[in-house]
Amino acid sequence: MKIAILYITLGRYDVFFKGFYESAHKKLFLGHEKHFFIFTDSLKINSMKNSDITVIKQEKMGWPFDTLMRFKMFESIEDKLKNFDYIFFFNSNIVFIRPVKEEIFPGTENGGIAASIFYMKNQDEYTYDRNPESNAYIPYGKGKAYYQGGLNGGTAADYLQMIKTVRKWVDEDVEKKIFAKWNDESYINKYLLDKNPLIINRNYMFPQEWRMKDCPGKLIAMLRDKSNPFYGGTKWLRGDTNVKDSLFKALLKKPFWFLKILIKYFM
Repeated sequence: MKIAILYITLGRYDVFFKGFYESAHKKLFLGHEKHFFIFTDSLKINSMKNSDITVIKQEKMGWPFDTLMRFKMFESIEDKLKNFDYIFFFNSNIVFIRPVKEEIFPGTENGGIAASIFYMKNQDEYTYDRNPESNAYIPYGKGKAYYQGGLNGGTAADYLQMIKTVRKWVDEDVEKKIFAKWNDESYINKYLLDKNPLIINRNYMFPQEWRMKDCPGKLIAMLRDKSNPFYGGTKWLRGDTNVKDSLFKALLKKPFWFLKILIKYFM
């Protein structure tokens, strides 16, 4: 199979790229042909000459547009994506711990779409967009699950249809100055509302800061903690120049912190 991997890293988020790319080579879809489409403004990544990487130069638009407009970015390379069997998007801070195989390839019974689940509970507790003026609107009493935006994919034809639909919804709302509660994630939940996607369980998108005993099965892929000083912290990642936290300062305050992280997740 030929698989297109979509990945966005803008501004300081390129701190996550090396871990993602190296772990993907070792753990992701082994035995299949992978090609990485990287949307970035990073000079370091732009200078890479790897044959399995296509860099799409993308200017940083600021929050929330860097995430809200991701489907518009994807649609801009539709001509390239048509040539693949599957297309998958992975969040910038994901790192693969164990092999990810064909088990996340959706079938026709799933409408050719796979999506990572955040949680399943009482539907009225889901943080869907409840604004009836928004294209992402989901009324109370509707919905079977809450899907997070950091991992989704599918067959090329079905995923491209999702890209086109969500991009159209976002453009229409932005034109009216309507912003969905959780940006692109809210539109994904609306798109999947009446569908039956293949559910990718939480152990494929397990937050680094959560307790391992809460992981539903073996840890497959981890979401590195954006608020962690090791990566600069959320405000720093989003471009706040007043944030002074650094790995060096964090290690001075907690000298055994980094060792603890290594033991907890990689030993």
